[in-house]
Amino acid sequence: MAIKRKHGFLKFRNKKNPRSPLFSVILSKISIHTRLLLWSGVRRRFLLYIFKKKYIAENVSKRQGECLQCGACCKLVLKKCQHLTFDSNGKALCLKYKNRLPNCKIFPVDIRDINERNIVSDSPCGFSFGQPVSSHKPIADNKNT
Repeated sequence: MAIKRKHGFLKFRNKKNPRSPLFSVILSKISIHTRLLLWSGVRRRFLLYIFKKKYIAENVSKRQGECLQCGACCKLVLKKCQHLTFDSNGKALCLKYKNRLPNCKIFPVDIRDINERNIVSDSPCGFSFGQPVSSHKPIADNKNT
């Protein structure tokens, strides 16, 4: 995957087919604080999976709803998962669904995960925990203001 800077934005391109963007995101609009928040969520879920399996099992049993296949959870590290693809209807598909990582299998663990997911997507998550969800918006760096 090659990274090019174009008009102040970072673009990630597939080396095999450089004309088709694999992923394009405006990283310069997301603050360091937001990037760290999203990364800490990934780390938190991984550590919960290793050390707190009972906590995960309890919360997964409380989880309501179903996945809407929007793909927002696959973008929580500010880089689209390399296994994420979309079908002709715009539904997200995982190329490694049967062998996906623990973070993917257990998402969302709790309301914090849904709140973090809402940072990268405006569409609502199909899962809920019966608690109010905050609608975070990406925190822009105010360099020009």
